[in-house]
Amino acid sequence: MPEITHDEFRGMLEKVRQGNHFPVFLVHGQEYLVQRCAEALVDALLCEEERPFNLSAVDGENEDSSNTMHLLSSYPMFPGLRLVWVKGSRAFLSRNTAKDLFEKARKAVEEGSHAEALKQLAGMCAFADVPGSDDVSWKSLHHLEAERWFRVFGFHKTSEDDSWMRNLVESAPAEVRIGSGNLQTDVLEEGLEKGFAGRNVLMLTAAAVDRRKRLYKLISKAGLIIDCSMDREASRKGRERRQDLILNQMKEQLAEAGKEILPDARALFLEWAGTELRSLTLELEKLIVYAGEERTIQGRHVEAVVCRTREEAVFEIMETLAERDLVRSQDVLQKLLDQGLYPLAILKVIGEEVRRLLWAKVRLPEDALSFDRFQRDVLPKLDDADRVVCGKLAPYALYLLARYAVRFSGEELRYLLGKVLETDVRLKTGAGEPRGLLLSLLADICLGRPEEPRLPLTV
Repeated sequence: MPEITHDEFRGMLEKVRQGNHFPVFLVHGQEYLVQRCAEALVDALLCEEERPFNLSAVDGENEDSSNTMHLLSSYPMFPGLRLVWVKGSRAFLSRNTAKDLFEKARKAVEEGSHAEALKQLAGMCAFADVPGSDDVSWKSLHHLEAERWFRVFGFHKTSEDDSWMRNLVESAPAEVRIGSGNLQTDVLEEGLEKGFAGRNVLMLTAAAVDRRKRLYKLISKAGLIIDCSMDREASRKGRERRQDLILNQMKEQLAEAGKEILPDARALFLEWAGTELRSLTLELEKLIVYAGEERTIQGRHVEAVVCRTREEAVFEIMETLAERDLVRSQDVLQKLLDQGLYPLAILKVIGEEVRRLLWAKVRLPEDALSFDRFQRDVLPKLDDADRVVCGKLAPYALYLLARYAVRFSGEELRYLLGKVLETDVRLKTGAGEPRGLLLSLLADICLGRPEEPRLPLTV
């Protein structure tokens, strides 16, 4: 049986419930969808009373293939089938999955999940399968020069990647151990070819797979592969498929809770909660709980519960800094940290705002011009060098920037730029708690500099 998509899984699930199952299942792709499919298969294969005795869960990160095959070759304690679920299997990783793992590690860092990021980087190193890569570990990745990195992993990295990897490694506990299992894919391949005892079933779940692996091809012939990958293409078809998937997940989650959501509330929810399935489902779960006994979720529920997207919060922190509103800027900072935005990424936003304010102080007039005069007399004088600093800010945003810059002196902005650089150094060297360092910087910006300030760094 070849592979099916997540959309086709529901129809296949009914056949599994009726006893028409396969000896092996592979579920791979987007983490949330993989988990839901795997749990649905467990429900279809085993009743609740059987699970304590006939369900064996194996941690793929520390899997011993011989032990897995021992479970599949022996009969369960109670009659029926035994289900062996290998969670997060690494049997399908290779050099060809390195880029996918790296993207997952970067995303995990942005979300504040350092343990998950280390696991993904360790997977990259363990399965690179390139001569000369055996001495490459997650602890040394940020030291690899660009040429060797590409030779080992097959894609390019950036200087920003080196920065977050360095911070990740330096913040990792000294005793951390990753991937201590004894994975032997040939043992799994041999067991699959010979067959399992009785009605035993193997289920493997994985985030990334190399379809050229022999094990993958064997499963495609003897079992069922469920592809839960999210289509991230920029094409219209890709966007529509992703939108349909998100709406279907929302519909299922609301139906399970016995609730519905009004169209305007749904639109607001999708705008604020974003499009990442895991965060979206968590926000929807909070919304359902908040609604309580009310069956219909309305806009006021969304406004009270759902955190806005990072992009909107980032824009708000820029605005509050320019207005020198310390209370609001602290609130927005906490929102960004709660949503898992990496402290260095937040600092980058703050630094860019200070630089733009300094640029506006020098290049834009402080006279109280109308917006029409600003467009007519000021904007045409901006050159390419100015655009490098102000980026793609809209004309009205530039007009506001000029108004905000009036609230700072040039000396003060140069001082604050030095404080940004100082905070950057302290964050990267671990000299202070990240939240405290950022709060201190916000206070410097919003409350003003001390009398006769001494520049923390020469700028």
